Amino acid sequence: MSLIFPHVTAAPSAREIPTGRDGIGFAAEIVKSYLAYVQDPTRGCTVVAHRGLWKDAPENSLRAIEEAADAGCKVVKVDVQRSADGEFFLLHNDLIDWMTGHHGLAADMTMDELSRLRLFNCNGGKGDPLTQERIPSLREVFELILRLGIYLHLDVKDPGHILDVIALAKEMGVDRQVGVWADLETDEDFRQIREIMSTGVLCMPRIDVGANNIGAVLVRLFELKPAVCELRFENLGQITTLREEFKNEGIAIWVDTCDGSSAPGFSDSEAIENPQAVWGALIEAGVSFIQTDWPDTLNDFLAQRATA
Repeated sequence: MSLIFPHVTAAPSAREIPTGRDGIGFAAEIVKSYLAYVQDPTRGCTVVAHRGLWKDAPENSLRAIEEAADAGCKVVKVDVQRSADGEFFLLHNDLIDWMTGHHGLAADMTMDELSRLRLFNCNGGKGDPLTQERIPSLREVFELILRLGIYLHLDVKDPGHILDVIALAKEMGVDRQVGVWADLETDEDFRQIREIMSTGVLCMPRIDVGANNIGAVLVRLFELKPAVCELRFENLGQITTLREEFKNEGIAIWVDTCDGSSAPGFSDSEAIENPQAVWGALIEAGVSFIQTDWPDTLNDFLAQRATA
């Protein structure tokens, strides 16, 4: 039975996807896979837009992804869940409450029900106005990145769904433009990552360099030889210690500076106050992917740094 909500209308028809500033779709500019892009020796520091550019758009929305692409971001990170009828959609929280003002578990709803829910602006809550944006299906998002020609990094909330997400990406012809995460700590994690990598889709292990078993984790990591790895760290010295070994193994370093998930002293809030002390220090330590909630500000910093 369909659920009925106030301020919910029929799901919109397929939206027209904007093109680049010159009126030409960005897709034509894609000349390499995400994997090849990561491994490109001429690539500088890549700005990863966390849930899109959501200062004037709902996070994890089509508009936020479009805004990120328009701001020059080549990689956008989004959160993926599965609906009650087996479709994938974008939403961070398990509950729909924060982003829609309604109550319920997102995974208990059908894609049709989810697609009718309008989203609050920015990162949600009743302090943000309700927009015309709705919870997007992953199919819609894949269609969008085909047109925009950007890369999408997928944080699939249930690791058991990763292979199904990859199958959808292959079905829609975007497998060259997407990547996924997977934590690397145990032997089972190692086996899962190896299986994901065998699909040809970029898989990024995430490791805690301060863990007690970091030695064993690094052995597994270097056996996998991924193109990129996210490092969770407690101090910058932990990254600089690994920099040369990662470089020799051909593994790029990815760091998250979003508030609430960053290392002490390396948050977005601190970067806004002193970008050189945070983002600049990370780049000098060998980091070449920075995930942030302020992608436009980081892009500006990188542009200034390039001309300094």
